[in-house]
Amino acid sequence: MYQTKIDRIKFYAVFIFIISIFLTINCNAHSKFPATEVKEDFKYLYETLEASSYDLFYYTEKSVFDKEYERINKSITDSLTRLEINRLFQTFVALGDFEHCKIGFPYSDFQFFYQNGGRFFPLEIAFVDNTPTVALDYTDNPDITIGDEIISISGIPFQNILEKMYTYMSGENDYVRRTMLESSSFSNIYWYVFDDFLGAAIQVKKHTGEINTCEIKGVTLDEYLLFVKNNPALPANTNSNREFKFINEIAYLHPGPFINTNSGTGCVSDHETLNRNYFNTFIDSVFIEISKKNTQNLIIDIRGNTGGSDAFSNYMTAYFAKRPFKLASKVSMRTSQLAKDYYKDLDIPEVVDTKKKIMDLENGTRFEYDLSETLPRKDSLHFKGNVFVLVDRFSFSMAAAAASIIQDYSLGTIIGEETSTVPSSCGPMNEFTLPVTKIKTYYPRACGIRPNGDASLRGVIPDIFVKQDIFTEKDEVLDYTLKLINPK
Repeated sequence: MYQTKIDRIKFYAVFIFIISIFLTINCNAHSKFPATEVKEDFKYLYETLEASSYDLFYYTEKSVFDKEYERINKSITDSLTRLEINRLFQTFVALGDFEHCKIGFPYSDFQFFYQNGGRFFPLEIAFVDNTPTVALDYTDNPDITIGDEIISISGIPFQNILEKMYTYMSGENDYVRRTMLESSSFSNIYWYVFDDFLGAAIQVKKHTGEINTCEIKGVTLDEYLLFVKNNPALPANTNSNREFKFINEIAYLHPGPFINTNSGTGCVSDHETLNRNYFNTFIDSVFIEISKKNTQNLIIDIRGNTGGSDAFSNYMTAYFAKRPFKLASKVSMRTSQLAKDYYKDLDIPEVVDTKKKIMDLENGTRFEYDLSETLPRKDSLHFKGNVFVLVDRFSFSMAAAAASIIQDYSLGTIIGEETSTVPSSCGPMNEFTLPVTKIKTYYPRACGIRPNGDASLRGVIPDIFVKQDIFTEKDEVLDYTLKLINPK
């Protein structure tokens, strides 16, 4: 079996990693902020988003934001916890319908809740053909089976529950939001929206069409950890590993995220995340090996790729590009004080012209970004063979944009499923911190149209659609591609 879909790690590894990070946080989840301070932060949030986003009202009219701002502001009559504030502000920010505009997830409150006996929803959900399906079951109820469709919880149709959860989620459409529910863990987001889960009656539909009604209970952290210790793994949705190998004579590259994963901070405003030294060295070594082997077929796997910067993906694409290419047919940016603060100490060749415009133009000015072409490699390492790019709905942000470049310039064949990220949308993402509550907020500073000029709110649609069955150990997408290259 080819282990390339996504490394088969236990689903709980992400959970444990998050818990371990925040165990040392000294956070009193029950402390409250006076209503006056909450309103002060809310005012700062709206004003800063309006001033710093490329266009906060790109999809949603300002009148809608203004009306919701007034409603929420009037509702703040008493002191609130940081978690309550986070939830309240996220519903407001999510009105923009931008994947890259959101409030930071309250991990410290998440950790505090579970470490103090909180119970979480005991099922993980995957959307199989857009149907909510049980992907992982922490209960011991024999009436629930992996692969069952969820019909209702506490008598509430599951679609109604989803619609409630969507109000807390940022994204251009429901496909984006569904994917975010999976990648962020349905159980985690259920807690974020509905709080503690003690138990409820749940209806599930079997593959035979039979509908079972059964009682489930919430799961504590200890019960959860015991379960995952004794049960099989579920593949993770994202994968930050960088890997290269040959499968027989076929080159296989998993480039990993298009950022410096060794920066250490994870902060999108940290300039060190743009340091390409390690990534470039890795990509160089890959194509040196390909040249030595003289292979004619290359698979690039960007499934589960969380994205990053086009400077990274362009460096990789230049190795097999047939002609000069651009990130987009059009990209517009906006100056702001936050943009000036970000760019003033950013010293990389790719942004020299953009930096000058941002620093020179008056705050609030929108301008079209002068996209420079990336030239193909001209040396002996330039790859002239066939390129196959594997994508899925978890090919986020710059990964989807890279796939759109490869597709629009006919540089390779895209195989898999439609990406959830819309390549003609707003990004990249920057952040700011609210002055009182210190809640992080993310916003897009530019908007662009993919190279072929298609501005529709669709992801990258593969040239060849191949369905991945998450309930098998097989990698159907990779297997199909290998057979496409070599039928024998």
